[in-house]
Amino acid sequence: MIALLAFAPMDRIGRKHPFRAYVREWREHLGLSQEQVAARIGCSVGTISKKEKNPERVDGQWGKIIADALNIEDSRLWQPPPPPIERQSPRDRLRNAVEDVPEDRAEEAAQLLRVITGKRA
Repeated sequence: MIALLAFAPMDRIGRKHPFRAYVREWREHLGLSQEQVAARIGCSVGTISKKEKNPERVDGQWGKIIADALNIEDSRLWQPPPPPIERQSPRDRLRNAVEDVPEDRAEEAAQLLRVITGKRA
C-alpha cells in the first residue's frame, strides 16, 4: 500500500503587505489637500498623487520630505494614523497625545502625569 503524504501549504515568509508609507491617510487625517502638501514641499500635485497611488515606492528621502510637510515625525509616516478621536478610548487618546508631546516638553508632561496619577518617579 502506498502512503500518500499531504503537504501543508508553506507559510508565507515576510510581510503580507509590502512596506508602505501612509501618505494619503495621514494627509486626510490632518485635513490637508494634495495642493497644500505640494505647496509645502515645492512640487507638483501630480507628484503627491503618484506618491499616494504607489505608497510602497516612497523611499526614505521622500518619506522625510513628506513627513516634514505634514509636520509629523518620519517614523509615523510608515504607520497608519490613529482613528478619529471620537472612536478612540480615553487611554488611546492619552497615548496619542503623549506621542505628540515635543521632546523639549517631555519632562514637563511626565511631571504632570505623575501629579495626576499620584506616583513619584
